Amino acid sequence: MNMTNDLTHAPGPIDNDGFNGSLNPDRLGNNYLKWTAAAHWIDRDGLTPPSPLLIFAIDEALRMWKANQPTIIREKPSPDVEQLNAAIPESEWERGIDNNPRKPWEHIVIVRLVNFSTGEIYKYEAATTGAHIAYDVLKEQVITMRALRGTRVMPVVNLSERPMKTAFGMGRRPHFEIIGWKTPGDNVKAVAKPATPQLAGPAAAPTEIPPAAPASPTSSPADNSAPPRQAKPKAPVKLAGETLAAMGEVKPLTSEEIFNDEIPW
Repeated sequence: MNMTNDLTHAPGPIDNDGFNGSLNPDRLGNNYLKWTAAAHWIDRDGLTPPSPLLIFAIDEALRMWKANQPTIIREKPSPDVEQLNAAIPESEWERGIDNNPRKPWEHIVIVRLVNFSTGEIYKYEAATTGAHIAYDVLKEQVITMRALRGTRVMPVVNLSERPMKTAFGMGRRPHFEIIGWKTPGDNVKAVAKPATPQLAGPAAAPTEIPPAAPASPTSSPADNSAPPRQAKPKAPVKLAGETLAAMGEVKPLTSEEIFNDEIPW
């Protein structure tokens, strides 16, 4: 599997990276992200995920859990989820965490993110109302920015949360806080290579070296040797900075672009 191609050119006759079409959610990544009002954002190990992250693709699908194994339908347009559930007798429905029968099929939103420092890919898949709101807001922002910039921009985000009205009052929901925009690394010029070493001129005549002074009777050969040179430690490479430097910059929107006119004052 070519990871670079998966990140920048998903399969399909067009640039089908999830914002324009559909992405196979099983191709990349095995570290799931989860958001709950109690734990907030955590990864599969229950740890706080890194930030910021780059979102490179999104998708939607239908999913059914049976015996702790998921079945996913990715075809577009998706079948009607209510018809799929109606075709399964309620006696065969599994029970949810509230011990009530749970509809087998659910509509899920899918977000794929990558860590700038390590290249690790994360999956976020959820069927909650809050997840759908976060997904819709994210998709609208990306489509808008791509339409105005005319290029394949990708959002850099912090994993955040926002307030949300629920049937039980105000609650919280996940949110992808966009803090910047980038274009894929293959859309920018390569980093300049170091200059080619120049050929040296004629060698200078050797300088006569005076004979060394005789060692004193009390000195040892080690006394006349120069102290060994210690190699200087190399500065650590900041992988996140190197990755960001290789990607293209995207200018923020102006008021004129948003309203397609100049402000009248």
